[in-house]
Amino acid sequence: DLQIILKKLIKIRNKLICFYVLDNHSNDETQKIIKKYKLIDSRIYSFRHKNNIGAAPNFRYGLYNAKTDFVVFVSDDDTFECDYFSKCLKIFEKYPDVHGS
Repeated sequence: DLQIILKKLIKIRNKLICFYVLDNHSNDETQKIIKKYKLIDSRIYSFRHKNNIGAAPNFRYGLYNAKTDFVVFVSDDDTFECDYFSKCLKIFEKYPDVHGS
């Protein structure tokens, strides 16, 4: 549920972390939920496609349009501890040569 994951994400206090919602032309309450949470937290950004472009192209779109050094894809049914992303950033700070290939 998008609302549940956004509630969890905005509890993250690190202001260097932002959230991109990739709406692959959903026909549910996604846009309404996004508008609500954008008012609560300015770190939320969203992209909505005019039609469903498929999962892989949707992720590629998000990856190429992100304005951050690090990108993590989280689906609305994922779970994690609120400090997970901060811990990940600390690892990258401690080991700057660590990167994906």
